[in-house]
Amino acid sequence: MKKIKLGWLLLLIISINLIGCTTYYFKEDLNSVMGLENIEIEKKIIYDEWGGLYGDKLLLEEYKLSDKTIADFIKNIETQKEFKYKDKTITWQKAPIVTSHKKALSRIIEHKPTDTELNIKIEQIKALIQTPNTYYSLAYEEKDDYVQLFVVDLKTKSLFAIDQQM
Repeated sequence: MKKIKLGWLLLLIISINLIGCTTYYFKEDLNSVMGLENIEIEKKIIYDEWGGLYGDKLLLEEYKLSDKTIADFIKNIETQKEFKYKDKTITWQKAPIVTSHKKALSRIIEHKPTDTELNIKIEQIKALIQTPNTYYSLAYEEKDDYVQLFVVDLKTKSLFAIDQQM
């Protein structure tokens, strides 16, 4: 009986630790994504949805950036629009989004999350990629089952980083 109680206690401790740990998928790569040496993050929020029979996932991270980071980003992309991100090239472009990316982008913007907050954020990003003062970049390969979208909203000083895998 004592072993069972100890087992339940251990399981409870592990569960509490797992719930309290939020890992940000993009945080370590933001410098290379934005082409900056230093990024000052004022606030970060993560939204995710895992599910489906095949393990589909949609992960969205929102970063509120400092005025300095936004100013450095704008100054940097005026002279250089391409940056190395892992084994891909990130190319930043001004919104509205170029039609050649619509197929890859549709996997994200046509996704209907069951999570209400995530759905609201996807709708917000749909509107952002059609408005001025917004920059975007897509990382994808036609043969792969993933798309990554990065959106910088200059008005709200926000960076949205989305990873979708199917």
